[in-house]
Amino acid sequence: SSSFWHLQPKQGREEAYAKLDTSGGGSKRIRENIEYAYLSDFAFLVFKNSDARSELRKQIVSLINPHLPNHK
Repeated sequence: SSSFWHLQPKQGREEAYAKLDTSGGGSKRIRENIEYAYLSDFAFLVFKNSDARSELRKQIVSLINPHLPNHK
């Protein structure tokens, strides 16, 4: 989990979810314990804004491949 997204545990699996401390166990642990992921209010507002989305996209691309020229 992160400050910009959150996980919603499945109903009745809250206690098991609370005990999870790593992503180990793969997709089975996810399917058993997590209903869905959702964005924080702040992240949702950033992604709704086209200018902010564009800037975020450029930053991600530059982090993934710093040798590429800046993209618009």
